[in-house]
Amino acid sequence: MVQESKRHHYVPVFYLGGWVKDGKVCEYSRPHRDVVGKMKAPSATGYEIELYSVPAFPAGAQRVLEDEFFSKVDGIASKALTKMLQERLGPAALSPDLRSGWSRFILSLHYRSPARLAALKIKYKEFVSETAPAYRDQFEARRDPDDKRTFEAFCTDLRHDAAERSWTRLFRSVIDSQRVGDFLNKMLWNVLTVSGSDRKFLTSDHPVVMTNGLDRPDGHLFLPLGPSRLFVATNTAASLEVIKRIGIRQLQRDVNDQVVRQAHRYVYGDDEGQVRFVANRLTRRG
Repeated sequence: MVQESKRHHYVPVFYLGGWVKDGKVCEYSRPHRDVVGKMKAPSATGYEIELYSVPAFPAGAQRVLEDEFFSKVDGIASKALTKMLQERLGPAALSPDLRSGWSRFILSLHYRSPARLAALKIKYKEFVSETAPAYRDQFEARRDPDDKRTFEAFCTDLRHDAAERSWTRLFRSVIDSQRVGDFLNKMLWNVLTVSGSDRKFLTSDHPVVMTNGLDRPDGHLFLPLGPSRLFVATNTAASLEVIKRIGIRQLQRDVNDQVVRQAHRYVYGDDEGQVRFVANRLTRRG
């Protein structure tokens, strides 16, 4: 049986809780040609074994990203979500720590999937390879007399380190970005609750929907929180009013369209009733 600490969830279990029905969520995927929907426990989907483990770290520290970093990110975000969903409270009730924690969680959802983590590792290794030659003078000036490596061997070691462990610093710094976090904190936050619609919000392994250029006056961000709830962040009250004037069914369709199209592998709902909608938009990757 797989130990829970080895299951690294890039779709957090608590987040999928918004779609749980009788203890399960519907996982849509395209394992072959057709899209299929399967009811699963939230803990049984949206994970990879040892996804964030760092074998190059000492024993006991190889799962530090999952066991400490993401555990803290998700723990704070879970508290923030619970408070935001309380009737007559919403995002305005969040303390500064919970607000910052929710912003960090949104950033984590944007970067923590296997596809985006793999892309980050590749880009970081390429960056190290491209910049390594600039360190030649420093290498010669600071090299320990007992270090018999050539500069080329030093560059090889840098690239190996980038691939094996130093990517973790970049990964954490991207999710912990103070600049982006402060920007998200300053946006206007709302939770829209939909009623009287025959449609339901979906989510996926890439669920954050945002405009191209979040800092524009009309920039906004969506994150589905359940079949009838949508987290909305805008830069102005006017933008929020424009969104509210969109017909409910159209808003659900537009959000679901983007959530499914940008999914890498999994889409989620509370039942199997949207197979056709997902099939028309989910691209099989990997």
